[in-house]
Amino acid sequence: MFAALVLAIVVLLLSATVVSAHGIDCAPDQCIPLPEGCLFTITGGDTPAPDDGFAVTNADGVPMWDFLRGRNLQAICYPISQRWVDGPFTLQAFQKVILQWDPGHARMNYLNTLDTLANDYSGVGLPNLPGHQVLDAAGLSFEEVINVHLGLLDANPKIKAVFLAESDWLNLYGLPIRYEEREAEGNPRGLQLLRAQRAVFEIWNVEAPGTALGQVSLQDLPDKVKSLSNVVIPDAAKAPVTAAGAENLPRFELPAPGSSEPETQPETPEAAACAARRAVSNPRANAGLVGDCMTLLQARDALDSVAGLNWSVDRRIRQWDEVVVGGSPLPVIELRLSSRSLRGQIPAELGQLTELRVLDLTENELTGRIPAEFARLTRLRQLSLGANDVTGTIPAELARLNSLERLNLHENRLTGEIPPEVGQLSSLNALSLNDNRLTGKIPVELSRLTQLKMLSLYKNELTGEIPSELGQLLNLTSLLLSENELTGAIPPELDGLARLITLSLWENRLTGEIPPALGQLSNLTSLLLSENELTGAIPPELGELTILVAMSLDHNQLTGQIPRELGELSNLGPLMLSHNRFTGCIPSGLREVRHNDLNGLRLPVC
Repeated sequence: MFAALVLAIVVLLLSATVVSAHGIDCAPDQCIPLPEGCLFTITGGDTPAPDDGFAVTNADGVPMWDFLRGRNLQAICYPISQRWVDGPFTLQAFQKVILQWDPGHARMNYLNTLDTLANDYSGVGLPNLPGHQVLDAAGLSFEEVINVHLGLLDANPKIKAVFLAESDWLNLYGLPIRYEEREAEGNPRGLQLLRAQRAVFEIWNVEAPGTALGQVSLQDLPDKVKSLSNVVIPDAAKAPVTAAGAENLPRFELPAPGSSEPETQPETPEAAACAARRAVSNPRANAGLVGDCMTLLQARDALDSVAGLNWSVDRRIRQWDEVVVGGSPLPVIELRLSSRSLRGQIPAELGQLTELRVLDLTENELTGRIPAEFARLTRLRQLSLGANDVTGTIPAELARLNSLERLNLHENRLTGEIPPEVGQLSSLNALSLNDNRLTGKIPVELSRLTQLKMLSLYKNELTGEIPSELGQLLNLTSLLLSENELTGAIPPELDGLARLITLSLWENRLTGEIPPALGQLSNLTSLLLSENELTGAIPPELGELTILVAMSLDHNQLTGQIPRELGELSNLGPLMLSHNRFTGCIPSGLREVRHNDLNGLRLPVC
């Protein structure tokens, strides 16, 4: 299938070439050197000064010039504005794209110009621009969502060939949004248009000024936006300057709402809700929150909540149930929806809340798979989906969440193996996968989680041996592996877990002797080894566990005498030793232990 697609693209490229909408040749030219930059005069306009234009520099630590000179100028073309700021971002318009410097991630983005127009300037119209369109992608994986959007390309093989011929199409053009054909000069397909998130492709099948008949053209979208007043590009940033004036440009910003911004009327209830949120702060410095608002409203519609959520157009987002907004520019950072009687599949749309730190959906009635789109939430510290009815496998893509500290997927119906990629979550301190249907071996890669304090894998169908490498988890306080089908011996290397409080290995098929080295775990309060196939004697070294509160060794094949040292454990409560093959007598101190099952041993007291 892939080979056929590549062959089709190659064939189509022989008959379809892309040119700019105005046939501009973007070869480097007419550039006046500046300190750490260049002043481009070719797009300066008809002004009295012959050497004025737009400066591209690295001023203020924003590497616009470094980024531009490291790219093919044909894909970006010449600057058509000076820089401006929008909240924490610095932007500059070029003929093909608008560049956006994101200081939080230290990276350059192509601005989603068309999405910005749809969300913030819904009443603004541009010539030959297809309308915005939201495609139905509920419940789909990230890859499936991309395929839905790419399906729009099938309507026009020429545009499809040019679009996919760009290896960086996702970053340069974004996802396809809408395909349209318009009548021109009596031809019902006189103008063919594809709107993507950042670019518009067009084919004129009739004679039109400045166009090439039947060829794919990429509209100079920023040039069109520049013709509007204070829409995306502030008017003050549109004026060309000379080389002398370029060295100390002012800080241009978009004006406050209502000054010169055109009147707009939101097109949908969702857009209206987001417009209502703009009262929180300047929407130009708050574009992230507007997008988050729309995302949450889509998620609300995908969920059936018995308790109900008050997310609506009548409330500010700060008043929405369990939504925490913070930071700058005011993104949604926490979503705590535990025990809200939520039903339906986990909304994949939540993967768009890229500033999210906490996502807690525990104790609901959610079904379906864990969306692979959650891999986008790279700032997430807590992902809690436990106590639901989630199925499928654990997405290996979650390994991209390198800030994650807590991953709670317990009490679901997850299947398959634990992805070894989980071992890449270097910040993780709690991993709860218990009460699922997971199979396969415990990945050795989990030993890389050096910050881990709790590893909870009990009540699954795990097989194989306990990796001795788990003894390297020096911060571990709870190791919970009971109710599986684990085999082999208890690794003596677990003696390295000096902070361990609970060791729970009961109801497996473990064999061999109890390692005497476990007596070195001085912080251990619970040692639960019952219902295995352990043999040999109880090591007297276990008597060194002076703060031990509970011990269960019952239902094994242990032999020999019960060490008298156990009778000296003054804090010991529940003690289970029955259904073994002990000989000798019961140390007298053990008779004082509460909740013991010594009567079943049929041994005299020493």
